[in-house]
Formats: sequence, C-alpha cells, structure tokens
Amino acid sequence: MGKNKIDLLNVEKTQKISKNISSNLDLVITDISDKNIDDVLNFSVKQNCVLSIHCLIVNSKFDKSYTFAINQEKNSTVNIYVKCFGFNSSSTKVFIDSKIPKSAENILLNQEINGYIFNDNSTILAIPSMLVDNNKIVANHSVSVGSINPEKLFYLTCKGIDFKTAKTVLIRSEYDYYNKFDLKSCKTVYNKVDKKVMGLF
Repeated sequence: MGKNKIDLLNVEKTQKISKNISSNLDLVITDISDKNIDDVLNFSVKQNCVLSIHCLIVNSKFDKSYTFAINQEKNSTVNIYVKCFGFNSSSTKVFIDSKIPKSAENILLNQEINGYIFNDNSTILAIPSMLVDNNKIVANHSVSVGSINPEKLFYLTCKGIDFKTAKTVLIRSEYDYYNKFDLKSCKTVYNKVDKKVMGLF
C-alpha cells in the first residue's frame, strides 16, 4: 500500500468546504489566524478509503467555531484529531457530527478532541457526536479540556528540568506531528505554529 496523500489547509477566513474522499488522505488543518472563524467542513468518505484529519486551532482572543460533518460508506476509516489552544479571552467551539447509515458495515471511526486553556478567561466547548444505524462498526470518541497535565509537569521537573522548559516541551509535543509528515510545507507550518504559540505562551 502506498503512502497517503497529504493535503494542507491553512484557515484564514470563514468558509464552508465539502469534499468527497475517494482515496486515502491525511488532511492537516491549521488555524493560527487573528480572526473570528466559523467554518463548516463536510466530508463524504467513500468505500475502502481512509481519512485522517489533524486539526490545530490556536486562539489568542477571538471567537472560533468549527463543525465537522462526516459521512462514511462501508469499509471506510475516519480518524479525526482536533487540538485547541485557548489564550486570553478567546472562545473556541468544536463540533464533530459523524453519520453511519445502516448499509455502511466494517467502519472504523475515531474522534478525539483535546483542549488546552492557558488562563481563566478563555473557553473551549467540544462536542463529538455519532449517529450510528448499525452495530458492525468500531467507534470511539474522547474529549479532554483543561490545562497542561500537572502529573507530566511534575515528572519532568523531578528529572531536573525547570518548570518553564518542561511546560514548553509538553506544549510542543501537542503539535510535533507536523514534523512526522514527509512534506516540506508541513515543517514550514510547524515553525509558524511554534512561533505563534511561543509568542502567546
């Protein structure tokens, strides 16, 4: 099996996107814009296809909303990973709406949303949902919203790493997947994300 195609989507405006997925795809979505965003993304995943979505939202002080609507046909796989960083008085909303009809058997579906809040005035609302009309699938979803894991911070500081460096290491680990894609532009996006996040942090 060959490598998945990689597409980059750098969000800089509110938009509605509809895509038919007819081949294996890694979709990397990045929003580090200083704008209010209200995006709706619709994906129809065809038979025998794999769609993996990696979405990173860095919100400094704006209102950002993302809705992912996903429909799957039989023998398809969807993995969606959303990471949100909330700073200052920002508001971030993420909705995932997956629909699996009765005829769609042998489905794999994973939804994961992780939100990180860096002060008390920012909010992150994360709602994953699945409408499943048959039992011949494997489906998982998870949501976590909070600060950087204090147990991981404690572990690193016990190893002699100062607190700020430990926190920086853990924050960067949340978006280092950009460097795992064999695409030069992904590494360029990583550098832009890192500059943005470290400037806010």
